[in-house]
Amino acid sequence: MRAPSDLADLIRRHFPALDPRRVEALPHVGWGGDSDAVLVDGALVFRFPRSEEVARGLAVEVCLLPDLAERAPLPIPASGTSRATGRPARRSSSATP
Repeated sequence: MRAPSDLADLIRRHFPALDPRRVEALPHVGWGGDSDAVLVDGALVFRFPRSEEVARGLAVEVCLLPDLAERAPLPIPASGTSRATGRPARRSSSATP
């Protein structure tokens, strides 16, 4: 796993409006070994794919989540959504993906 401080730097670069103060690595308990995941300030989860292949799969997942959310019996957070509030995370228009 990449260091949480390195991932916090990536978050700041791509989401300048965010200033992560606490970045905690989320454990890989039998899943998720192909991405690094961190919890930022107890409210936002960021996933960072470890390879180009995984990045492509993550892009497909992001596209499918809204359709799945309409059919699932449990809430599914959308990409860029705050876990704490359910509201979309704000992204600076100057940030590049």
